[in-house]
Amino acid sequence: MSNTFFLHTFILLLVGNVKSLPLDETAQAILQHNVNELKQTVVGLTQEVEELKHPKVVAFLAELGGNYFFPTYGQTLVYNQVHLNTGHGYSEYQCVFTAPVNGILF
Repeated sequence: MSNTFFLHTFILLLVGNVKSLPLDETAQAILQHNVNELKQTVVGLTQEVEELKHPKVVAFLAELGGNYFFPTYGQTLVYNQVHLNTGHGYSEYQCVFTAPVNGILF
């Protein structure tokens, strides 16, 4: 069974226990607030795990147009022919490649 299942089960048990505790209204409200925050955390972490299971793959292969033998710093290189644009990281309209992660790209 997955860790998510156990976490959801734990929260359900916690919610049931919070509602059955003989506490005053203030303590009950504080505990319920904490349980709600835990639920939100579980939802966020579950979404993050799903995103990490399916990383975005981005690659492009293109040919330069024009004279870019000595490009200047900050100059946008416009590709005149795009052969591969997996993941649509390169925008032919804006002439910009957006990497999905920081780092060195080859």
